[in-house]
Amino acid sequence: MKPAKLLLALSPMLLTGCVAAAVGAGTEAGVSLAEERSVGRKVDDITIYTDINRLFIKEGTNELFADVTIDVRHARVLLTGNVKSEGAAQRAVELAWKARGVEEVINELVIGTNASWGDAAQDAVVKKNLEARLLVTKHVWVINYSINVVNGTTYLLGRVADQAELNRVLNVTRTTRGVKRVVNYLQIRPQDDATVPANTGSYATPSSGSSYTAPATTDYSTPAATPAPAPSTPVSSGGMGSDGYAAPELIQSSPLPAAN
Repeated sequence: MKPAKLLLALSPMLLTGCVAAAVGAGTEAGVSLAEERSVGRKVDDITIYTDINRLFIKEGTNELFADVTIDVRHARVLLTGNVKSEGAAQRAVELAWKARGVEEVINELVIGTNASWGDAAQDAVVKKNLEARLLVTKHVWVINYSINVVNGTTYLLGRVADQAELNRVLNVTRTTRGVKRVVNYLQIRPQDDATVPANTGSYATPSSGSSYTAPATTDYSTPAATPAPAPSTPVSSGGMGSDGYAAPELIQSSPLPAAN
């Protein structure tokens, strides 16, 4: 697993999901034109990702490097995966904050969950299907999102053009079979500048002496992360999917208005 992750750490394609593998060269070029991050912003995000992986490797333990998935968009870092202890989750957050340029660390690590290879394979299938559905959805630009699925919970990180695109993305996600819960960290892009890095203003880098409370193992009604602003709009928690099964719970974990 480690060699594969090392390869990903050096590849810019990590931050664009499986889009390139899902489309042909011509379509890939068209999709790439919809990338809302500037070249400089993409390089900065890749640098943050690589730096966090380097810090994980220096720990001398395989747990963080092998078990924690890192997604970076506009200097916002999302940590997902299954770890064995609260100490491991706390250390992962502390190391993520040490990477230069990080503006926000979102902790969605699940503690004490014994995920099997079968569970991981199922999550990979759900993610692939969701990416494929988003790719063919009109006025949705999947290249601008990071998508990760852990234990059936789907995490979305990135930016959308407007509320309409956000609604489309959430609808497709919640009606994708195998998705049990949706945790949304998508932000609406500032209309005056599509490439300005996000700055929520609500997340402060913790001091060296600050304490950190690891995520609960059972109560996941709200994401365990650094303090987040309250949702700006009511959240729907049910409904029927397009193919007739109950849509999963949606947790609105980031403010919908664009960052200033």
